[in-house]
Amino acid sequence: MSNRRQSFSHWLKQQIHRDDPVGDLARDIVRAGRTPTVASLFFYLFHEGARDFVHAAAHRATQEYHLSRLPPPPKVPAKKPKKRRKA
Repeated sequence: MSNRRQSFSHWLKQQIHRDDPVGDLARDIVRAGRTPTVASLFFYLFHEGARDFVHAAAHRATQEYHLSRLPPPPKVPAKKPKKRRKA
């Protein structure tokens, strides 16, 4: 499945092997049996009384998820060097 088409929940589950706060968050969400959308993740964290660093990890995760959905930048052809005229 293309990164631009996968759900946030699927993307987050793929992050469980990361050794950073996003990976910690992903493991906690999978362990809790949740399949969150971006919006429901923050609602869930608020409802559970998650600490600020967990909200920061969720914010980072959602930013990375949204960036993964962007189309690749267009390829710009390399400029050819200009030929010098002989004087």
